Amino acid sequence: MDCAAPDILALAELFATLKQTVSHLYATFDELGGQTRRLAYLGPVIQADHQIENARLMLEQQISRHEKSMQEIRSILKNAVCESVVERLKVQIAETISHVIAKEIQSRVQQELSKQIPEKLRRQVQGHTREILEVQTVLYNSEARRHNASLSSPCMDAEPLRPLLRPLPSALQSPAYTLKRPFTANNSEVASPLTPFSAVLTPAPSVYPGGIKQVFELVSPTPSPLFPRNMRSLFGLNPGAAKQLLRDYGLETTNIGVALSPKADQPEALVHRLTGLNTPEASPALDGTTTREEDISKFMNHIGLPFLMVPVPKPKSGPQLHLVIPRGS
Repeated sequence: MDCAAPDILALAELFATLKQTVSHLYATFDELGGQTRRLAYLGPVIQADHQIENARLMLEQQISRHEKSMQEIRSILKNAVCESVVERLKVQIAETISHVIAKEIQSRVQQELSKQIPEKLRRQVQGHTREILEVQTVLYNSEARRHNASLSSPCMDAEPLRPLLRPLPSALQSPAYTLKRPFTANNSEVASPLTPFSAVLTPAPSVYPGGIKQVFELVSPTPSPLFPRNMRSLFGLNPGAAKQLLRDYGLETTNIGVALSPKADQPEALVHRLTGLNTPEASPALDGTTTREEDISKFMNHIGLPFLMVPVPKPKSGPQLHLVIPRGS
């Protein structure tokens, strides 16, 4: 019995070891089963991670291609802009150089002409030019007066008036602008100029480099901007506009002998009464000044109209004016 006891103990230990090993195997199998279940659950997630990684790689490649394309486009635009700017700068520089050269040539030519041409001759040329302009102005105004004198009917809008040119400015006056095209009878239907003459004293003549004085150039005369287009506009002038017209044509202090009513020694006259006109009130003369009617009559006489303006008392029904038409007109 003592001999069998060690064998039994060894077998018991063996069975205990086997039992423990089996228990470990069961635990290992359970762990493997859990891992398998977890792998089966995480399979779609792992696949999605792969897809995301692939998309990221594709996006990086596309961004790289776009950056390369943008770099090429940027380079092309930069070259095009540089070429355009260079061409534009070339044109501007060429124009600036041409302008500077032209001014320099004009200045030097003026200096040489001033040295070669005597001052007396230049003044004579300027005087002859003024005489020519004065003759042209007289001819133009004569034709305009002839046209206005042919308006025998006092109809307000029958035919427009032909404006007269203002006299040339004196040596103490400066024209406001230069009219390049000459005036002729063909372009005499212009009703008003661009800007009036200025009656301000001129400053000292400008001086070129080298001390050469500039010779003032005459300009072509123009009509007054207040010149009426027709008789309706003429009879609707206010006193200030009528005075300004006389000043524009140098008639303010000139007594041309216009009568406001037919005298006994004058030919028999036809009197036309015009009603319904939008005319200002008859302005009485104050302190020896002329009335609006006298100013308009003086202006009509100057432009060749065969009428005289006679003020009458204004009734309540509407304003009235008398136009006196001499028989001889």
